[in-house]
Amino acid sequence: MNSYLPVWVGDVADVMSLIGFVVTCFLFVEARKIRHSFMRKARIPEIVGDLDRISSELVSALKAYATESRVAHEKLQRASALLESILPKVPEKNKEKIVFFITSSKAKLSGPLGENECWDLYAQLSGVVTYLQQISKDTRWD
Repeated sequence: MNSYLPVWVGDVADVMSLIGFVVTCFLFVEARKIRHSFMRKARIPEIVGDLDRISSELVSALKAYATESRVAHEKLQRASALLESILPKVPEKNKEKIVFFITSSKAKLSGPLGENECWDLYAQLSGVVTYLQQISKDTRWD
């Protein structure tokens, strides 16, 4: 096979294609980081707002627990579901409190739930909401 180009041109092309592969891999990793950062910046504040609203509705239901116990349970279920949806969007180092609330609320909501247990879950939820609000504020600086 005769070629009009010197051999070193083929060698340079091989090296350049390897460099291009490495750069492509690097850009793929960076694009994923940007995507996750965008998800945190876009969705966490929305979900935190929803959790804050549910939390305030839960207080109203707990104050009238004798007549609105089912509403309180429903609000706790919604809060748990929202926290499950936010879990993949939160950085790994910040998941501990969220996972703790989800597991404790599922354990308590699986059986009959008294007023004191609902207030305990509300206290935990308030802590998680405040924690997420601070994470949301921190993501503005990313």
